[in-house]
Amino acid sequence: MARITIRLTPEARRRARGRDDVERAALAAFEAAGRGEIHFAPFTAADNRYGLSLRMILEVDWLPN
Repeated sequence: MARITIRLTPEARRRARGRDDVERAALAAFEAAGRGEIHFAPFTAADNRYGLSLRMILEVDWLPN
């Protein structure tokens, strides 16, 4: 199962009127883009414009037998 982590830059955190609103809008932009590799996608939350950039991160974990 994929896990999605949304990280706001310091400037985005400073300007966000509601972090939860920005995170929901970022997730909606990701879903609308097909959940694929995105290099940059603009979106709006609470009358502010933000830019979404994405890096795919692979997490490797040990599994017991």
